[in-house]
Amino acid sequence: MRISLFVVLLLLLQYYPVIAGRIVAATIDYCPYQCVPEKEEGKVGYVTEILKVIYERAGYEITFQLTPYKRGVQGVERGEYDLIPNVNSGHSKKMIFSKRRNGVLRQNFYVRKGEAWKYDGVESLRGITVGSVIGYDYSSFSPEYETYLQKYKNTPSVQYVGGAYGPMINLKKILKGRITTFNEDKYLFEYLAGKSGIKNEFELAGTLGENMQYVGFAPGNSRSARLAEIFDEGILQLRESGELKRILTKYDLKDWECE
Repeated sequence: MRISLFVVLLLLLQYYPVIAGRIVAATIDYCPYQCVPEKEEGKVGYVTEILKVIYERAGYEITFQLTPYKRGVQGVERGEYDLIPNVNSGHSKKMIFSKRRNGVLRQNFYVRKGEAWKYDGVESLRGITVGSVIGYDYSSFSPEYETYLQKYKNTPSVQYVGGAYGPMINLKKILKGRITTFNEDKYLFEYLAGKSGIKNEFELAGTLGENMQYVGFAPGNSRSARLAEIFDEGILQLRESGELKRILTKYDLKDWECE
């Protein structure tokens, strides 16, 4: 008995679905946004999960390439990667950006519980010791704050630490009384301090500012405009279905649009 070509195609599609295309995303080690699973008990980060769900449902095969942040941005601009999350026009003037956000960086000052100091402009930093991380740049939040850090770095006023564990080192230095405060993204602080069981030992001491985060796409890629549309449509669907909330709950986070 002959089997029609149409039936054969249906059978093939059942087991070998058509892939709309392959996407390579640049990713960084910045939990809970993007995580290295070997370091985080299998967690890949909520932004990584969102991208994977959205594009796989649209028929794409997406892979993630771990890279330093600056190199990832430059790689997308050159077309070496298709996209990178957690960027905005302050990071690149060349990329095509999603209209919908994948998060919001809220840069807060944290102090040891019971500490009276509060941030009220750079003048309020006089007489205390600030901790920071080599490679951090706060210019997009506050040029004045970044200027202060650079002016007084490696003095009793400003202490820098390096390495992938820089944020955790600074939090421990606060608890030991070696520095007064450290400015870090709210989500990263809550995830890191919560995972370490020390979240309740800190207090919020002011906010430096907010920085909206989007997905950036390769400017020379003919697919980029469509990929941006797919993300915008997909994030809305995840929010409406409640799936976004379920993803964020894994990281003990709330929807940035609802805070």
